[in-house]
Amino acid sequence: VPIFQGFDAQTVSELMAMLRAQALNAGDLISVPGERAAAMYFVVAGEIEAQLPTQKLRFGAGEYFGELALLHETMREATIVAVASTRLLALSARDFEGLMRKRPDLKERMQKVAAQQTQRAEGAFSENEIKAATKIIEDGE
Repeated sequence: VPIFQGFDAQTVSELMAMLRAQALNAGDLISVPGERAAAMYFVVAGEIEAQLPTQKLRFGAGEYFGELALLHETMREATIVAVASTRLLALSARDFEGLMRKRPDLKERMQKVAAQQTQRAEGAFSENEIKAATKIIEDGE
């Protein structure tokens, strides 16, 4: 995953120990609107779809999702469902927060990616999510 490139072996090892594997079948729900964000996910194989109010986004192998709600500490706004047989690695919200505290450089990378994701999916996120992302970027938090 490009976001972790350049990290030392110890950090990568710590991260790998935090990840939990999940196997999903087509149609399995990952989250629904109104849920508190419990994790971010890395797609190992398969494909998922985030069904937002105004559009649908797909994520495949090598991509990740769910970081926006964790960074913003917001509730999920999308229904997220496996489109096909899918394998994910989940990083819990608690582990994500600990990692962000321990690695400010990763937090900065994630904030930049969040800004890019928000721009890429303009109109797909709620006004509150866009405001939260903008505040995070402006405050550097």
